[in-house]
Amino acid sequence: MQNRELITNEDLDEVILKKEFVEVWVNGAIAEKAVLIESYTNEAIKVSDGYYLRANCTIIKPGKKKVLSMFEGR
Repeated sequence: MQNRELITNEDLDEVILKKEFVEVWVNGAIAEKAVLIESYTNEAIKVSDGYYLRANCTIIKPGKKKVLSMFEGR
């Protein structure tokens, strides 16, 4: 599964409801890794360490990494 950018209010509602960790990116650099979104408005997103303006950040839901078995591919 690939990383997914969260754009809509529905996207944000989903990760809040499921208590899924997200990454916050600002200006192409990661600002927060593995944080929960606590709440949001049309202007800002609140995570445990503070607030980010929605216009200035990108919220990413990391994709699941596949764990390879030592027997896979034999």
